[in-house]
Parts: sequence; structure tokens; C-alpha cells
Amino acid sequence: MKSIYEFKKGDIITRVEPSKTLGKGGFFSDEGFQDRSFIGEKFIFVGIANGNIYCKRTCPTELKIFGDKLVDLALDIFTDGWDKWVDPYSLLVDMDETIYVSTDNLQEAIDKAIEEENYEAANKLKKLLDKKK
Repeated sequence: MKSIYEFKKGDIITRVEPSKTLGKGGFFSDEGFQDRSFIGEKFIFVGIANGNIYCKRTCPTELKIFGDKLVDLALDIFTDGWDKWVDPYSLLVDMDETIYVSTDNLQEAIDKAIEEENYEAANKLKKLLDKKK
């Protein structure tokens, strides 16, 4: 887990932990709650200004809905709990070949990597797919 201050403009990041505890007492209970929004979502870090963290969306569906509108998160709540984003499909690349991974899933992973212009991951997955055939 890292602080948002450890990243520079253009870094690909994600939330890995919930926000600071909010709303102790009253309506939310004595323990309060933690916001788990955006955990695992891929963002491009833009910067910090006006007490907010600004990130660019990468999800094609969200881009169609929101366009270029940046995600803004309150700095005081979301300062910690960040890390570099890891493509989950890249986790398939180093798997032990005795573990069953269907060739259909690998092909889908390759197609998704190409769609997201992650050609390095697509190439690694293609090599794994060729080994399985």
C-alpha cells in the first residue's frame, strides 16, 4: 500500500485498500464505515489539486458514459491505500502448466490485452497459448 503522493503524473494506479474510516457514531454505527469504491479499478494518475486526487478513467464503458470527465476523490479520505495497477491477466503467464487454464480463456485474455493496447501481456499470453496447443 502506498500514499498517493508517491505517484507521478501518468502512472497507472488502483485502490488496494478502503478509505479512512468515516461517519463514526450516529447514523453509521459506532465503528463507522470505510469506502471500498474503486478498489481494483485501473486509473491514470493526473495529479493533486484543490484538496482532490484527479485520475483519468480507463474503462471503455465508463469513458462512453462520462467522456473525459476526471475522477476526483477527496484527498483527506483517499490519501493512502494506492498501488501500481497490475493486469490480472498477466497473472496467468507465470502459472504452473499443470494447472488447467482453458485455451478459450487465454484467447479472451489475449484479445482483451490487445484491446487495451497491452501488447507485452498479449505476447506473453500468446506464447503460453502456443505451448498449450
